[in-house]
Amino acid sequence: MTWFIVWLITCVTAVALIIAVRQVGKKRVAAARNGGRETDENASASLWTWVERGGWCAGIVSGVAAVWTLFSAPPAAPAKPQSSDSSSVVASSDGYRLEPCSSLDCNDRDKVDLDTGHPGHGSASIQIGPARKGGSAEIILEEDEIHGSDTTPRYVIAPAMTAGAADCVNLLAHQSYRRLDIGLDDLGQGTKLCVETDEKHVALVSVMRISYDPVELEIAFTTWKTDSAW
Repeated sequence: MTWFIVWLITCVTAVALIIAVRQVGKKRVAAARNGGRETDENASASLWTWVERGGWCAGIVSGVAAVWTLFSAPPAAPAKPQSSDSSSVVASSDGYRLEPCSSLDCNDRDKVDLDTGHPGHGSASIQIGPARKGGSAEIILEEDEIHGSDTTPRYVIAPAMTAGAADCVNLLAHQSYRRLDIGLDDLGQGTKLCVETDEKHVALVSVMRISYDPVELEIAFTTWKTDSAW
């Protein structure tokens, strides 16, 4: 496009120059004829003819260069579409392992706070056991099920094609889809869950691995901050 503009400017300038040269040439030839100087007339005509040819050549060369540049330039990369999702990631993990625990020295291994990605707390008002950075846990693993730290139905078993925050927001908007807890029999490798966190964020949880003897659960998750309110 830049070369096209240069070519256009050059051609306009060349055309204007040619018109001006012709007008000057005509006046000089007319003056030479009136003065009877045939030799000067021929020399002047020859000079302005070559100037005119030079102007045409400049226009042609610029035009060829512009066309060659337009056709030889690599195509512009397509613009990335603007995402309509105003969400932003607040926590994520590619592999978080949970295992049930009923003793005080390991009661951080069965809980995860999806808002922070760290071990979370249960419903007890007094927090005991190992120190942890997380808050209220959205997933607590028991021997036969998972549940949250309160009585809010937070889980929706999501279709396999569920891919992001917008999909989970749409699923969680249906209160009838929500579940307070999910039995381990309903979970398998590849199962996806949409979860509303206690901070009103939305998380997409994928089961990476599950075993039953002993019980262990490995998940991947991404938690987004959204503008949705349920």
